[in-house]
Amino acid sequence: SRVWRLKASPGERAMAASGDDASSGGAEGGFSRLLEDLGALKTSLLAEHSRVVGALRGQNASLKADVDRQQKEASELTAEVSSLKEENGTLKKEVQQMQAEVAAGLKDAKP
Repeated sequence: SRVWRLKASPGERAMAASGDDASSGGAEGGFSRLLEDLGALKTSLLAEHSRVVGALRGQNASLKADVDRQQKEASELTAEVSSLKEENGTLKKEVQQMQAEVAAGLKDAKP
């Protein structure tokens, strides 16, 4: 291949040009097959990368939706707790008022 010819040393180019190597396809044929294999591997890795990235993006979107839902629920629960605390304060005051009334009624009832 052309890339191999540019990167090969002058001796390697001379051997390839003379057909002096022992392999059936020559050094250039071996490198060509290697480049093809590397290209196929690169294509396969890129496809797998795309698949994994797509799956992770899907999971990320799902997790973001879960987090948003949980944050909304937490906000609603916080508001409910605040409301219950306020109601508890009101009920405490009512209980104290009733206890004072009962105590005053018992004081008035004594002979």
